[in-house]
Amino acid sequence: MKLKMKRLKAVSSKAFTMIEMLAVILIVAILAGSATFYIADTMSALRMTMTGEQLLSLFSSAQQTASSEGRVVEIRFLKYDDPARSAGQPMFRTAVLLRHYQVGESSPDPADGGMPLTAPMSLVSGDRVDAASGVVFSEDNTLSTILASAGASQGATSNVKVKGTSGRFEDWNFPHQVAAVVSVLIRPDGTTNLAPSEKWFVTALDQRSEESSDKSSAKNFYCVQIDPANSRIVSYRP
Repeated sequence: MKLKMKRLKAVSSKAFTMIEMLAVILIVAILAGSATFYIADTMSALRMTMTGEQLLSLFSSAQQTASSEGRVVEIRFLKYDDPARSAGQPMFRTAVLLRHYQVGESSPDPADGGMPLTAPMSLVSGDRVDAASGVVFSEDNTLSTILASAGASQGATSNVKVKGTSGRFEDWNFPHQVAAVVSVLIRPDGTTNLAPSEKWFVTALDQRSEESSDKSSAKNFYCVQIDPANSRIVSYRP
């Protein structure tokens, strides 16, 4: 009998009490919560970096295209509602690259057989940046002077085409209802349509920060600046 009691006490001493189990569950929950917050913050930073680098590449491509082809190109920013949300204010979420063709130039449409254009045409190239989920291009004057100021004029041409699946050019129909358009024109000599006396830049920003009235505390952003005189591009990522 004494031997059995000793064995029972030995088994009981090795078991977890309810308090100990609750303590372990609490610790695991805290660690899991911390890990989730860290992962979410990391993913947000990655999406911001991806959007900013794509925008930087778009500006660089525009500069190279204008120089190599000897034509005016346009980076067009489009403002529209978030397709994933039923309510909310329109924001700048997309930037596309357009090549401008003038009257008298050979038509870029293969179906025209190289005939001279009788009206200006703008061609949407494959270069396009759609801001990642939760990211927008800010129009706050302290963060994006290009989008906040009327100095960046809207695209002048309405004859905008895109290459169709059959190879023939089609009218470009953007899939969202566009509330506003702002354009940056880059000429073959590197000059732009932006006032040379000002500093011009665009900042990719977290949408929640853009919706906030105080954007000075935003730490996760990607800024791309363009020199209006020679279209030199620099970027800043904190």
